[in-house]
Amino acid sequence: SFEEVERIRREVEDGKVRVLLCSVAKMGTGVDFLKVFRYAVYMDIPWSFTQYIQSLRGLVRRGVGSSAFVVRLVVERSVDEFLLGLLERKREMFEKAVGEDIEVSVDEVIERI
Repeated sequence: SFEEVERIRREVEDGKVRVLLCSVAKMGTGVDFLKVFRYAVYMDIPWSFTQYIQSLRGLVRRGVGSSAFVVRLVVERSVDEFLLGLLERKREMFEKAVGEDIEVSVDEVIERI
């Protein structure tokens, strides 16, 4: 529920939560996790390109010099590998249509695959 997500968001931002297991679809947008967390492990790949990018950007604290470490667990020849390729194609189509590079800067996020 919305109330449950808000309660978790407040506890994360207040530093009461040290480890959070959640889905990108549920908690990937509207929450600044970097106030508490420096690491993210993606155990599934969302279908929505927008959700994925917003969740990555939620790990980025601009202008602070901290790095976030992102690990994506993807099994070869799996649905997640297919979705990851699909997200990459969606990103390329978006950039061609809008003419804007939406890639999260390497300086902002160090991505380990």
